[in-house]
Amino acid sequence: MDKYYRQCIEKAFIDPIRSVVIVDDDYPTTMEVLDARIGEMQSRADTSQKSWLTEPQPVKKVISEFRDGSRPFILDIHDAQTMTENDEIEGAAHLHQTDLLILDYELDRDKSGDFSRSLLVAKRLMSNAHFNLIIVNTNNDLGPVFQNFLLGLLFPICEPLSDDDNNALEEAYGEIGTIDNFDSLLGEAFGFDQYVSIWNDYKLSMRELMGGNASFARAKTFFEGANLHKKYWKVMAKSALHSYQEECVAKNIMNTEELNIRGFSNGNEVKWIRSDRAFMTFAHKPDGKQLLECLQLALEDWNPKPSRLVLTKMLAEIDEHGVEMQGDTLQDDHSSALWYEGILNADDNQRKTKVDETVERHVDGMLARLLPAVQNYTNDLAVNEKDTGKTSAEIIKDHYRIDLSVKKDRDSAELSHNALVCTQAIRGWHIQTGHIFELDNSFWVCVSPLCDTVPKQIPATQRKLQGDRLRFNALKLHKKTKNKLPERVQSNRYVFLKTGDSTEVYSITENTEAMPEIGIFFAGSEGIFQDNMELSISRAEENQGSKQLVIRSYNTKVIAHLRYEYALNLINRLGVALTRVGLDFAGDS
Repeated sequence: MDKYYRQCIEKAFIDPIRSVVIVDDDYPTTMEVLDARIGEMQSRADTSQKSWLTEPQPVKKVISEFRDGSRPFILDIHDAQTMTENDEIEGAAHLHQTDLLILDYELDRDKSGDFSRSLLVAKRLMSNAHFNLIIVNTNNDLGPVFQNFLLGLLFPICEPLSDDDNNALEEAYGEIGTIDNFDSLLGEAFGFDQYVSIWNDYKLSMRELMGGNASFARAKTFFEGANLHKKYWKVMAKSALHSYQEECVAKNIMNTEELNIRGFSNGNEVKWIRSDRAFMTFAHKPDGKQLLECLQLALEDWNPKPSRLVLTKMLAEIDEHGVEMQGDTLQDDHSSALWYEGILNADDNQRKTKVDETVERHVDGMLARLLPAVQNYTNDLAVNEKDTGKTSAEIIKDHYRIDLSVKKDRDSAELSHNALVCTQAIRGWHIQTGHIFELDNSFWVCVSPLCDTVPKQIPATQRKLQGDRLRFNALKLHKKTKNKLPERVQSNRYVFLKTGDSTEVYSITENTEAMPEIGIFFAGSEGIFQDNMELSISRAEENQGSKQLVIRSYNTKVIAHLRYEYALNLINRLGVALTRVGLDFAGDS
């Protein structure tokens, strides 16, 4: 890894650390030190057993790392020695408030080798709403420690064998006949290494199984020695791995709660586990390495992508300068007074709109303050990566494992990019410009101006005619392709929607010659959403039996949201399309 990229990782993840908590049953707490000072230590049999009283140097070394003056750390020590398991879960609730947690592997000195309490703390941290950096500190060999924690955090993924699988498995056993200790030898060929391999990448692992590569070399040798036909290898592996998983679950080794584990180290000396909400690494106390050095090496081994570095740096800037930004925003009392008056005098629904508007303005103001630091960070990152002498394609491939010189990969990248820039997370509490909803197996996008969709702004004349129904216009979207870039993608006709791992492409017209299809809809309850962005809408339709015009109602929900500038573009396109001149010209087209 390039030296500058290492520095960028340090700037994004380690430099922002301000507070450290050590969770260890063998470290002195402030109360213990005070008790010892006033002569009460002799009556505390529980604390007198701590080794720091007779061997303080190892503890002092760890604490000194965070007290050396080069970093402004706030350090606290959490003593888990006297807690029960239930108390430990509740006692860990405050630990998410720290930037870095040093977690001792064995928190119950009465149970040598027991790691259940430390695992409970880790699970609690991985299930809260904050991102945590965790270092598990241990005297034990890191291999088994890593294995215990990884299995304790992973969610079972092996499904029970299907009927077809069971039939194939029965055929396989019939083919090999009776072999002494076959199931025992099969279990030895499929254990922890093979399980985490398929957990990480099932398709790749199955290819490695068939080729006898990586951790599946032993399995291949075993199958060949048993004269098992290759067509049965996968089902035999599935059966063995499912049995291994069931054994782990039965022994309470494997986690049964989804913690969104996203990755882990693969047989390297550096051990780490990453989830959506935590990054955990492991330090071997006898090695004598500084804990921050262990964390840095683990982060480098993970090798976070540039996009993650930039977003992490942005979060660090918000944390660092948030109060300062708040002061800038609040210094104008006159505008703040007018803002609060509007909120006080508004009814419930109007208040939602005013709050939304204020939050968006303040967020924009904060981003403006953040941009210079994040821009400099990103610019320096890109410049230094280019200075390594690698081509852009090589750098991208190193970080993202995507080759943009391959048309398929580039098309996928451009499709995902297009969906990202034209849509946003669904927001709002009533139907508004850019909301996309499904009706009769087709998608429609609201193209009424935003001011016309605010519930309390429905004109009195409309209320007299239509009650509390909000009238709005919507444009029908025509599905074109899936996971394929359309021709003339810059023609201002397309909308890209992300659905799971796929990107679907929609056009505002059925073809290049057709006119946009506009519908006039009425949303019940002033267009205000029910639960889950659901609402009732109606429109005028012809009754096919009587040929009369009737009002038909539908229940629908908003499933996507165009960014406002893209929705505004559709409104402008409609204005051009619907305002035509030359209708009396001669000619066929």
